[in-house]
Amino acid sequence: MRLALLIAALSMTWISCQTIETRPTTDTEETFPETPPISEDILPMRIDHGFRMLHLDGSVKAENVLPLIRVLGSHGGIRGFIIEINNTGGDVGMGLALSKAIEHAGVPIHCVVDGEAQSMAFYILQSCTTRSMTRRSILMVHNPAITTAGSARFTSREAEEMSDSLVALQNGMIEQYIRRMKVTKKEMQDKLAVHNWYLGWEDATKYGAVDHVYFSIDEVLVMAMAWK
Repeated sequence: MRLALLIAALSMTWISCQTIETRPTTDTEETFPETPPISEDILPMRIDHGFRMLHLDGSVKAENVLPLIRVLGSHGGIRGFIIEINNTGGDVGMGLALSKAIEHAGVPIHCVVDGEAQSMAFYILQSCTTRSMTRRSILMVHNPAITTAGSARFTSREAEEMSDSLVALQNGMIEQYIRRMKVTKKEMQDKLAVHNWYLGWEDATKYGAVDHVYFSIDEVLVMAMAWK
């Protein structure tokens, strides 16, 4: 029962400011949906200074993430990737998969936020080789939350187990944040216990959430000439 609840909680948990839903448990093993065809809106055929430009827009969900993972795994003949992020967050499982694909790509992945990187998109940003944002952008990090879809009911023991799984997920995500940021685990826990944490470019630089700040994407592409 505990395993089934954990699967139900994580399979459709969304790390965002919006309502978070979980699918009811089933007896069948869940699998990722078939990878959608690559959309030109997501993956425009553009190479700048040997780096291929990709985009993570909208939200973190299968139709946006799986094509990116596939392209990151086949990068012959290029220096690396620049991922432009303007994303409000989304599915935890998809976000974890993309973060791992970035970390294991074998080439530099330079990510730049132009707009917003909230919730799971902030988590993904912390996996990038370099983390950048434009001055007009915002970042947001908060604790995960779970709500259930439909008329699902739980006993007090089941609710406690779901709470335990949520705390474990929260602590694991904080480890990702503090790995490169200039905050301790206790400081991060205290901040997120109070409210969502929004960072403009000045606070993002102060707390080590980004490595570079730019005025525009065009400036990023110029700087790419010096990247290794």
